[in-house]
Amino acid sequence: MPVQGMPATSATGLVRRARQSLITYHRADEGSMLIFGMFLFVSMLLIAGMALDLMRFEERRTKLQATIDRAVLAAADMDQTLDCKSVVKDWFVKAGAGAPSDDQITCTKNDFGSEVKVTASTTMPTWFMKMVGVPTLQTPTASTAEEKIGSVEISLVLDVSGSMWGSRLTNLKAAASSFVDQMFASVETGKLSISIVPYSTQVSLGQDLLKYFYYTNYDHGQSSCLEFATTDFSATAVRLKPTVPTSADVPYRLNGHFDPFYSNNRLSLPNCPPDTKTSQAILPFSASADALKARIKGLSIDGNTSIDLGMKWGAALLDPSMQPVVTKMIGEGKVAGALSGRPYSFTKADGTRNNDVLKVIVVMTDGQNTVEYKLRDGYENGASNLFMTNTKYPGYDGFSGFYKRFSWYDPSRSGNKYYSLSQQAWRSQPWGANPLDIPNNYNGDDDKDGVKDEDVTTQLNWDEVWAMMTVLYLSDEIVYKVYGSTWIRNQWRPGYNNSLTTSYVYGTKDSNVLSVCSAAKDKGVKVYAIAFEAPTNGQNLLKQCASSPAHYYYTSGSNISHVFSSIANSINKLRLTH
Repeated sequence: MPVQGMPATSATGLVRRARQSLITYHRADEGSMLIFGMFLFVSMLLIAGMALDLMRFEERRTKLQATIDRAVLAAADMDQTLDCKSVVKDWFVKAGAGAPSDDQITCTKNDFGSEVKVTASTTMPTWFMKMVGVPTLQTPTASTAEEKIGSVEISLVLDVSGSMWGSRLTNLKAAASSFVDQMFASVETGKLSISIVPYSTQVSLGQDLLKYFYYTNYDHGQSSCLEFATTDFSATAVRLKPTVPTSADVPYRLNGHFDPFYSNNRLSLPNCPPDTKTSQAILPFSASADALKARIKGLSIDGNTSIDLGMKWGAALLDPSMQPVVTKMIGEGKVAGALSGRPYSFTKADGTRNNDVLKVIVVMTDGQNTVEYKLRDGYENGASNLFMTNTKYPGYDGFSGFYKRFSWYDPSRSGNKYYSLSQQAWRSQPWGANPLDIPNNYNGDDDKDGVKDEDVTTQLNWDEVWAMMTVLYLSDEIVYKVYGSTWIRNQWRPGYNNSLTTSYVYGTKDSNVLSVCSAAKDKGVKVYAIAFEAPTNGQNLLKQCASSPAHYYYTSGSNISHVFSSIANSINKLRLTH
């Protein structure tokens, strides 16, 4: 229906013109969207193409980086005998890459380390990125490989028990000396320290080292061995002498100076090597090949086998708790100043392992753990049961008559308490205390002063007793003669559970070894173990102690030299950083 007031023809024309305008607008908009769509499509193709260029670039960069890494590793190998730059270039050629020029390769190599640096690059033409003004991409790469020996700390734990006699000791000395030479030839001066720990029944520290440790029982001044409790083997650290001891400071015991082995009226084989036998003492923290080889050359043998004590001291000399000792020994001129700060810490400040130092224990034995003796409380010092006359009457000297100089005191007796070994009778006084005890025909002048000796009888302290006779001599030649009882004699004999004088360690020694081996390995110490003609029990123990099956060796005869050489080569397989 026409709009009222407007001619019909005018209304129809208006509608026609509006329709035409909408059609025209729609056609114009359709063209714009087509252009915009084409733009988006081309952009997407370009982005995809650029991604493809980048993928090609990354593939080439990765391949070049792998090639350069392999090249520097091969060239930096200390065993590499070919020219360093030639090795690098050969790796590139074989990988199908252009070899770098000489000025892109830097090689530094000497007896103590090797470092190789290489820079390289390649140009890759782009397929799509050139459309936006990037016709090529550069792939620069660089790599550095370094083999070097850092600081090395070694404990040589050497069995010098009685079974190492003859050719075994000879072969050990040659092998250990060669090992020392090999290590000093391959490690930069000032970066190597070696400690020698000879062990048998006990381990002798020597007075120079003993004075730094905390012990409180009687110091007899004759030998320098410390006794450990089972709990001491669960850690590598040792307890030093505190400036001001407190109740929290637990002292060690000093091993008594006594002979539990022989039946002599003199010390034939002290449980702890005497201080006069310096060749059997620890040589700590040495930077001198000559000093180390001199100590090895002087080694001699005796006693039982205590692998646990050898391992404990081998680990202790690598533990940073010994740093104050090294500092003081440097101040005394007994350790080289180049070793200041050793033994280095097991870890860095951030708690990670300290890979700047390699700590090594080389432990060897030809046997297995046997017995370790200790004097019981009350028998180290203090008044003993023995009285001795100072004069040597005819027939009272020598082995067969030596016991006659003594009287035995038994406070538990109700009557006469002194038994004279000379008179074989109980008395009210020790023999020699009565002037009538002196034989009328005795004109002795033992001190050679031209005057007849005055007879003097004194009560001995226990340390004086052990300085002049063995524990077996006391039990068999004195106590048995006094009482005539095997049961009473055995109470004084070493090696008996109910012995009054001595106790011994046996059954726990293998577990002690494994405890300290584990403690050392947990700290990052490499443990090499050598069973040198050892029995099965000794072999099995060392296998468990070693850091891995590859760190354990069984050998015999002169082949021990090859084992020590192999260990030196293993130590010298330098850590690689790049």
